[in-house]
Amino acid sequence: MEIEIIEYGNHKQIFYRNGNGVAQRILVLDLNHQIIQDELSEYDANGKCVANMVFAPDHTTVIDMRKYTENGSEDYRRINGKLVLVQTRTSRKIDEHTAKTEFYNADGELVFYDVFQYENDEIGMVFSNRFDKNGKELDWGNPGSEYRALQNYSDY
Repeated sequence: MEIEIIEYGNHKQIFYRNGNGVAQRILVLDLNHQIIQDELSEYDANGKCVANMVFAPDHTTVIDMRKYTENGSEDYRRINGKLVLVQTRTSRKIDEHTAKTEFYNADGELVFYDVFQYENDEIGMVFSNRFDKNGKELDWGNPGSEYRALQNYSDY
């Protein structure tokens, strides 16, 4: 197990990585070394990540979860005591040189999508552009309220 600590202005993260460098656990602490959240990754028998779960400081309450699907993921957040779907992400190849990842809100409506282009054999696919649901390229400095409102499963 390898441990990496990254300190930020208002918190620090401790990454616990297996022998392959994959994070199995990410612990987030405030400046007083109190636990803010504890994220664990679950793997199947073949070593594939099937879910990430974020636990509250009580270490038993799951407050956020990302469940991996065949072609993307589903993000859940604890709202009023229940895990509720807040975002779905799907990825697919458009052709041998282009891939697309689409982000949907809790109602299943497309919010935005990312396009990736094949760079070369050593690098593979790299991010190209981000577009809103109508195909208009998003401005990184001001992406729009719909984009900003789409939540991930984890705050960190």
